Formats: sequence, structure tokens, C-alpha cells
Amino acid sequence: CGVGIPGELCTSGFGLAAGYLNQPELTADKFIKDSNINQLMYRSGDIVRLLPDGNIDYLYRKDKQVKIRGFRIELSEVEHALERIQGINKAVVIVQNHDQDQYIVAYYEAMHTLSHNKIKSQLRMTLPEYMIPVNFMHIEQIPITINGKLDKKALPIMDYVDTDAYVAPSTDTEHLLCQIFADILHVNQVGIHDNFFELGGHSLKATLVVNRIEASTGKRLQIGDLLQKPTVFELAQAIAKVQEQNYEVIPEAIVKDDYVLSSAQKRMYLLWKSNHKDTVYNIPFLWRLSSELNVAQLRQAVQHLIARHEILRTQYIVVDDEVRQRIVADVVADFEEVNTHFTDEQEIMRQFVAPFNLETPSQIRVRYIRSPLHAYLFIDTHHIINDGMSNIQLMNDLNALYQHKLLLPLKLQYKDYSEWMSHRDMTKHRQYWLSQFKDEVPILSLPTDYVRPNIKTTNGAMMSFTMNQQTRQLLQKYVEKHQITDFMFFMSVVMTLLSRYARKDDVV
Repeated sequence: CGVGIPGELCTSGFGLAAGYLNQPELTADKFIKDSNINQLMYRSGDIVRLLPDGNIDYLYRKDKQVKIRGFRIELSEVEHALERIQGINKAVVIVQNHDQDQYIVAYYEAMHTLSHNKIKSQLRMTLPEYMIPVNFMHIEQIPITINGKLDKKALPIMDYVDTDAYVAPSTDTEHLLCQIFADILHVNQVGIHDNFFELGGHSLKATLVVNRIEASTGKRLQIGDLLQKPTVFELAQAIAKVQEQNYEVIPEAIVKDDYVLSSAQKRMYLLWKSNHKDTVYNIPFLWRLSSELNVAQLRQAVQHLIARHEILRTQYIVVDDEVRQRIVADVVADFEEVNTHFTDEQEIMRQFVAPFNLETPSQIRVRYIRSPLHAYLFIDTHHIINDGMSNIQLMNDLNALYQHKLLLPLKLQYKDYSEWMSHRDMTKHRQYWLSQFKDEVPILSLPTDYVRPNIKTTNGAMMSFTMNQQTRQLLQKYVEKHQITDFMFFMSVVMTLLSRYARKDDVV
């Protein structure tokens, strides 16, 4: 096999055994003649690939590859995905038969039983639907033979149907919420007692839920409402108590040569102007692709995406000493098909992240990358055009455009919001923040063992650690008790640490 191409690892030579003792059938299957060297060769059953540096990368066992309903499934890949889920220590996936059909089920070791919907929602982040097990079982210990191999016969038989309790919605509001949860969390079925955060929700997705609820019902909830009432049943009761409100409709802006910037755009432009070469406000994403994409089709989809969203073809100019934004009618997509010799994904990211020029009408670049091992889709944008939530919308649109799906025209563009905001009365908000900072704004002064530069460089390093299971469980109990997200907890920890180092209670 060539570099990067998977194949079975075979060995031969003087140290090769003669076969399996008293197992002629297994010997005939595993010990075959290599016609190239006219010697016996042992088939290991290990699927590997040769790396460019000469090392061999182990992928999976050959007997871990099955074909179900026309799909080839690597059981070890499913097991690895399960073991990456928080709380699961070890997992094994096997094939079972039901009604002349085959299906995969998963057994896992953990401190306690996990929600099946939560497991499925986590798996769907990395696996296609056909690789998701139909059922899961929590066991104290995965049985092994005296040889250290999986003892399949000792595994308990599992039902074909997932037995997690499911209660269907009964009211219009419950039906609506179940659909919203399912859409945002990418799960097939949501019951009224399913927990939003156990299904994979977090604060960013909670914002999407609150916005969808308001758009559908006219009732505005806070993120805290979802934290306190995370099930469909509880949230439906909370919605019933909220009065429908009348909100000001954002109008379309009058067509002009250029438009005012939003406060967020002004901030991003000022930061960019202070350091043109900085990439700290880039938002890069790298997706490893399971199969090749049609490059011409992808290029066309990116071009249509830019045509659809004016913010992707906006340049920032100075008019009469004021920074303005100008929409450019036709912009050719910054799209390239490239090759790289790197195999490390962090190195690939670093290779293609580059500064943006905000004075040109292109703040998005797309690369279709081929490495020795995989194909990747790389998308980089500047923070002046999007954030975490809008990035989800952009990716959904790109996916739909690649598949030639029909998208409804956008009712509003970002310039409409900027113009609307510029005419709103912000007096109360301004007075509030001026009162908050009526005294001198505290400067965070940390003790360091070196002289910090006069100009911020954004250089830094990343430190990581693995939290043990006991600490993680204590943390989970704490956030559930106080009805906060993991992000809120860790942000509080960081701010507390900074406060201790700086010896100040007020940290900005």
C-alpha cells in the first residue's frame, strides 16, 4: 500500500511461527503464501497505514469492520467516540441480530448510568447516523477472557428497542418545544422530560432556543429560565406564565453608498487598525472529511453564500473621518484547492490562518485541503463579520447550498441592524455604564517573572489537564445544584484566580 492508504499488516521472515497448534482452519486462514518472496506470511488482522515519516499508524482490527444495511461500519471507531464522552471509561460495541436484521449495540463502563439521548447526541457530533448504536447498556465491568480479549458470550443480551423512558408531548407548546430542542440539538426524538443540557445543550444553544421560542410565540424568556427549567415540561409551564410582548420590528435600511457601523464593528475595526498583522480575532474552523467533496460544487456553494450574505462582501472605509461599511455587489470567493505535507491538524490550521484586510470586501476564506492522510475543509472568517451563533447559520447555509437546496431570501441583512441601532435612544444604557465606571477603571496587574511589553502582542501558550472522574462528578453536582452552565463555573474560577493574584475584588 502507498503512504496513507489503509491495509492489513502482514509479517514474514525467519521468526515466523509454523501455525496455530491443533487449529488447521485458523492456520490456513492466517498463514498464507506470499508469492513475491515465496514464503509464508502471517495476516495479523490489524488495519494500519504507512505515515510519511516511515512509522506505521494502527487504525483498527479487521474483525471490527462490519457491513450493516449497505454501510461499512468500523466498530472500533464507534467505541473510540463513546470513550470520548465525559463519564464513560471504557466501551465495547458489538453486532446483534433481530428479526433477520443486524444492528449494533454498545456496552459501557461508567460510575453511573448515562442518559441514552445524551450519549446519542454526543455521538452525532462525530459519527453519521448509521453508526449510532440502537441501544446502550451500563455495566460494571466489560468481561474479558483469560487471554485479555473481549468475552462476547458473557455480555448480557440487549433489547433492540431503547428502553429509556419517553413521554410524548401533549400540548401545542410541548410539541413546539420538542421540535425546537430536536432541531437545535440534532436529535431525532425529544420527550417532555428530557433535559436540554443532558441532550448536549450549552449556553450558546440555549440562546438559539430562547430566540426560536420568541419567534414562534412572541414570548421572551431569559437564558436563566432554561437553566432553571431545562425540560420541555417545565419550560412549557414557564412559557404559559409569560405575557406576549410587542417588539419593535427592524426595518430595511434605505439604500445608500455606505452605512454606519454597529458598536461591535467599531470595536473590531479599531482593534484591527492597531495591529494589521494580528490574527487573534480570526475564527478558523477545520473539518476532517470522511469522503471527498465535489470541489467545483463546493466553490459554487461558497460563491452563492457570499452572494446571499452582504456581510461577507463588506469593506470598511473612512468617509469624512468616520469609519463606514460599504456593500460590494460582486465579489469573487477567496477559495482555493490546496495540498499540504502536514499531517498534524494543528499544523494545518497554523499553515492557513492569516491576517485579514478589512478595507477589502472579503472577510472569509475557504480552502479545500488534501493532506497525506485526509481531506479537510478549512474556513476562516474575521470576528467583525460573525460570531459563534451567526457562524452556525453560515455553515448551515453552506451545507444547504452545496446540496442545491432552496433557501428562502433573507428578510434582513446586518447593515439593517446597524442602521436601526444607530437611531435607537441609548441614553439610559449610556448613563448606566458611565455610573458603573465613574471611578477610575481598575487595571489588572498580575505579578510576573518578566517585563510585560508596552504593546499587547496576544502571544501566549495553552495549558491543559485532565480532570479525574471524582472531581468531574462533584463539579457536575455543583452546576446542577446552582443551575449554571459549565462555562459559567469555569469563568468564575478563572476570575477568582485572577482576583487572588491581583489582590483585588474588582476585576475587569
